[in-house]
Amino acid sequence: MDITPDTIFTPNHVVPLVISSSPNPEQPPKEQLSTKCHSKGSHQSKLSRYFSTPPTKKQRTFVEDNAASAPQNEGTSQMGPIKQVEHNVQATSVTSTGVTPDSTGINTHALVTDISDVIRVICSSITDENKLWLIDHREPEKAFKFPPRKYNDKGEKGGVKQRYCCREWFESHDFLCYSKADDGLYCLSCVLFPISSSRGTRARKLITSPYQNWKDARSDLIKHCGLHYHQNSKALMDGFIERMNNPSMMIENRLSAQQAKLVKRNRSFIISVIKCIELCGRQWISLRGHRDDDTMEGTHNKGNFKALIDLRIDAGDTDLQIHKEACARNATYMSKTSQNELLLYIKKYIQKTLVEQIKDGSGFYGISADEVTDISNWEQIGLVVRFLKNGEPVEKLIDFIECESCTGKVICDRILQSLQHVGLDPTLCRAQTYDGAANMAGCHNGCAKHFQKVSPRATYYHCASHELNLALSHACKVPEIHNMVCALKSVGIFFKYSPKRQRTFEESIVNVSEKTASPEDSGPESEVDSSDSENDSSIDDEISECGEESEENDEMQPAPDNPQFQAAKKKIKPMCETRWVERHTAFSDFEDLYQPLLLCLETISTNQGGRTWDAKSKTEANGLLHQIKSPTFIAAFQTASYLFGFTKSISQSLQGNSMDVVDAYKHISIVRDQLMSIRQSKQSFGKVYTKMLAMAKVAKVKLSIPRRCGKQTKRNNMKGKNPITYYRRTLYVPFVDGLVQQLRDRFQGMSAHALQGLLLIPTNLEKLDDECQQKLLEFYKTDLPSPSSALQELAVWKRFWSSRVDKPSTLKASLGECSPSLFPNVHTMMMLLLITPVTSASVERSNSSLRHIKNRYRSTMTEDRLNALMMLFVHRDIPLDYEEIVDEYATCHPRRMSFVNPLQ
Repeated sequence: MDITPDTIFTPNHVVPLVISSSPNPEQPPKEQLSTKCHSKGSHQSKLSRYFSTPPTKKQRTFVEDNAASAPQNEGTSQMGPIKQVEHNVQATSVTSTGVTPDSTGINTHALVTDISDVIRVICSSITDENKLWLIDHREPEKAFKFPPRKYNDKGEKGGVKQRYCCREWFESHDFLCYSKADDGLYCLSCVLFPISSSRGTRARKLITSPYQNWKDARSDLIKHCGLHYHQNSKALMDGFIERMNNPSMMIENRLSAQQAKLVKRNRSFIISVIKCIELCGRQWISLRGHRDDDTMEGTHNKGNFKALIDLRIDAGDTDLQIHKEACARNATYMSKTSQNELLLYIKKYIQKTLVEQIKDGSGFYGISADEVTDISNWEQIGLVVRFLKNGEPVEKLIDFIECESCTGKVICDRILQSLQHVGLDPTLCRAQTYDGAANMAGCHNGCAKHFQKVSPRATYYHCASHELNLALSHACKVPEIHNMVCALKSVGIFFKYSPKRQRTFEESIVNVSEKTASPEDSGPESEVDSSDSENDSSIDDEISECGEESEENDEMQPAPDNPQFQAAKKKIKPMCETRWVERHTAFSDFEDLYQPLLLCLETISTNQGGRTWDAKSKTEANGLLHQIKSPTFIAAFQTASYLFGFTKSISQSLQGNSMDVVDAYKHISIVRDQLMSIRQSKQSFGKVYTKMLAMAKVAKVKLSIPRRCGKQTKRNNMKGKNPITYYRRTLYVPFVDGLVQQLRDRFQGMSAHALQGLLLIPTNLEKLDDECQQKLLEFYKTDLPSPSSALQELAVWKRFWSSRVDKPSTLKASLGECSPSLFPNVHTMMMLLLITPVTSASVERSNSSLRHIKNRYRSTMTEDRLNALMMLFVHRDIPLDYEEIVDEYATCHPRRMSFVNPLQ
């Protein structure tokens, strides 16, 4: 046999090989070698050079030597569809490290279905799954018939006897494997798990060549079982089978199970840490004390966070206890640095949840923002997004932005940066609502103008709550109304900053309650009634003209007629500058506590009641007493209290976040129309004048016309024959006119946008003419899914509701009845109307929450920590996914402790 230098050999086996094919014409052609090698020593001199020098990196192809002579058997295999292994076994490149795929990318780990193919490849290249498959399919299927072999036997007729391979041999020897290609038996353990022989040489039969001597098979197989190397190989095969059938015995699985147990314990304690941080954030409790680390010896109070950690350990948190006792000092995961990192991922999780809700809804959103100065004298901008969630508009705080400059350009850049950072596209913003400050609403350099350069469809709207507040404030410029409001502020401040005055006021409430409860103390009031009877009778005719009965004057009683009701209210609230809802409450409380207030001021001014008062207190009390007892104050107070009552409901509604722009416009229009109707009615002022008389009785004064002169510049100089005519002309009518004018002028921008939405509501579809349709489609054309068919869709929408009786009257209800598949354009227009923020009240509530988180005791926290704590405090309705937070925390930076299993 001629062996060329291109032939390679596998150690411990004599493997037949062929010269690999090569495109080089100078190489010799393929030549198949003999499958049997009877003498290993005959080629020792030629083989030595192959093992002394490394082989060259050339393609090799293993070819099965006797594939043509292998017996074929008909019948269907029970092993299922198995990929046929070609006898031209895949080419490999042999290096010093083993067998690897060749340059052509052929996979050497293809499934080997016959044991004879294992002899022709390196055993290490066969996968464990392939080995287990060969072991499980070592015996042919039951339908297979073993081919016969002829043996010389003189006892048989003709001198020849046919013998077959017996199936019982496979039952008695579990290492046997039949090869259909070679029609012989192999030892699976010796082939798949070879062990070098320590005594003599290894046998060729059953290992490198098939065993086919069916005559002496029983004795030869028993003899093979006694070989030392076979027993070692059999032990390896038994261990391999046990390991593959029981994955828990595998070393990698054992390591994975141990690692999973460690990771589970680590995740358990870090989740306990997150829960402690969450509790502090939800309840706006400070986490750290003066020192929460070990740098301060002898410190017993290390903060609320460390106290909660100890509390969880006392409650039975064993994982947290084991970690705290065994962890290194630089791997506790409880320091302020770890707190900040965990808070950062909590903030990201909440923001991610909000962004997913926005994208799941419609993708479009509106924003509102407002500025506030924190305790550190830094400008903070609260950013709130409005979007649809399950068909309902919701407003959520998305971020707090720290600004070094308050110009419109800087604020706009910071808002855009924040939106992009949380994952929102600024071009999908369709509305922006701010207050009327110049840096926010300026037509040239305001924040809204700069924002529209990036998102042209983001229309600016002035906050409706601010507009209403400004309308009421400007309407109060009537001199008598303005003086009355200033007097109310002074009364509130007089009692707010003095506990001594407040105690005296509370005593006056008790005295008045006891006095009104006893019937014998009604003498002075009857005297006042008799003294005013002439004045009341003189104006009965005027009241009758106003539609009121004169008997109503006698039925009106002083305000503090219920002792329990008066005892429940013990403070005079100062007039709030920005919240008109609080102003309505202040008017109501002042009227209820008017009689105790008079008694208290009189007690202080006259130095009675067992307390000694300084000159300043007596002077201020005397001045306030004369102010609130004057007829002009009483008339102005009752006029303002009555007219402000019409705006109380709309003020409270605008403080919420569920009102849409259409509903807000409808409510404001109703209030304006009602004020215009009472402007023409004298009956309404008759009710106000009746309350004036009742309040004058409590103050024991006569409601009269103020002194007039020929030329008055500081107050009205209207003429009136009696008080009711005078106060109606000087107070009531001017105040109503100013309030109506302010409401009409300040809500023009909202009305233009809201009228478009009003016409889409089914109850108003009859007003949707062709001109309104063109304006509506022109405004929303860019965002419509199919603008070419929008006109036809609007016609179908009108026809759909024309024959129905129960029609929705609000935009929210109309959206619920609008199918997005049948009316996609109408649905989109209603949706865009609903995401328009009406007010910035949600931002102001978030700004008010800022003082709970960043106060004078926590004034040095970083911006990320502030944002995370604000998110926890404001968004209590968003539960935390602790597992996801731990995953983000573990994968962002390398950690000394494992929180994820790297083997999975």
